[in-house]
Amino acid sequence: MYHMDAVIGVENLNLNYMRGGFAHCGFPEVAYGRFADQLVNRGFKVARVEQTETPSQLESRNKAEKANDKVVRREVCNIATSGTRTYGVLDGNDQQGIIELMDSTARYLYAVAERGSDRMEYGVCFVDTTVGRFYIGRFLDSGTRSALRTLFAHHQPAQILYERGRVSASTMAVYNNALSAVAKEALIPKKEFLTAENTLKLLANEKYFGGTYEKWPIVLLKMIDRSSLVPKCDPAYEASMSALGAVIWYLKRCLVDVDMISMRQFELYKPVDLTGPLPEEKEEPKTGEALWRGRRLVLDGLTLKHLNIVPPVGGINKFVARDPVTAKYALFNVINKCITPADAIQWLTEAGSKKFIQRATECLRKVPDLERLVQKIHTFGLKYRAEEHPDSRAQMFETMRYNKRKIRDLVQALEGFERVLELRSEFMRNFGNISRSVCISN
Repeated sequence: MYHMDAVIGVENLNLNYMRGGFAHCGFPEVAYGRFADQLVNRGFKVARVEQTETPSQLESRNKAEKANDKVVRREVCNIATSGTRTYGVLDGNDQQGIIELMDSTARYLYAVAERGSDRMEYGVCFVDTTVGRFYIGRFLDSGTRSALRTLFAHHQPAQILYERGRVSASTMAVYNNALSAVAKEALIPKKEFLTAENTLKLLANEKYFGGTYEKWPIVLLKMIDRSSLVPKCDPAYEASMSALGAVIWYLKRCLVDVDMISMRQFELYKPVDLTGPLPEEKEEPKTGEALWRGRRLVLDGLTLKHLNIVPPVGGINKFVARDPVTAKYALFNVINKCITPADAIQWLTEAGSKKFIQRATECLRKVPDLERLVQKIHTFGLKYRAEEHPDSRAQMFETMRYNKRKIRDLVQALEGFERVLELRSEFMRNFGNISRSVCISN
């Protein structure tokens, strides 16, 4: 780390300046993950630059290009931010189960595109880079931006991307007030915050999904109008597709785009408090039970208290909690006919269930974070990583140690899947056929 970067390192990482005529400091290569994580947690972006050429390769290149370069080539191999954090071999250490010691909370990189004026339409895309899972969707929102606030409350953002000069004052107020501590970055429209058309062209690149649209993830296929000769984005999903393009552009800038997209994990985001169907949506008329299926009502704590849904549990007016009439006629107590709390969890108190729970607990304690491990192993095995990514040319000092970490992660993942299979077999022995169990079969 040199010059101003060295100052940041000394002030935030407790490093010491090295001797010389200019400011510089450093740490061992093997400690990169620990120190980079500290800088990212403090809001910095960390670019990892590696030497991608040996002296002999420099000499050969000079002869071939008839050049006279004196310094070996160096390239940026990764840019880590709060929203693009990954857990590769450089981000851990040699401790067994290190991935469980890291923060397990999902933090998302967001891109938000807004359209309309009176009734705002949002197209959103957010990704958890630790597991490579994308969410993409759209919704209409009211003037108070309640649906947008609910989205951020349910899926905590680590970084937000938005179009420069195309954000309403009310949306910016949400960013600055409700998400004041979240990193925000304005992207140039069309160039960085891609249009829906350019996003489809980008996804058709061979290193992503290729030009065979039938092989694309189902969620993305639903957003494409394939009635024309050249597939185009459905007009209803243009804002969502544009948000996806912004996320891909940013991941590409951080050199983790192929790692994430090749996981092919795309899910449709469905708001929990829909304010109504979009104008272009055409739904068949529903009656009876179908009319109410899938509808939800989101109630906050104050509403639950005023409607007396649950017994009051104290707060500012603690005397309410001792009001026997209020507690007696709360909806929860009216429908709760269990004599004791144990009756509410009778299945857990059965003798057979106790034995299963003890065995399941012991088994689950040994299961690692399989989602993150699978993403790591997927990244190791990518052909793109081995042939085109700058990391494939990087001259590392601790290559043997990193290879051991890769083997350890693979073995740990295989052992984890074996324990999950054992748990499933144990469940079948205790409770019989589970073919109709959604939780177990899926």
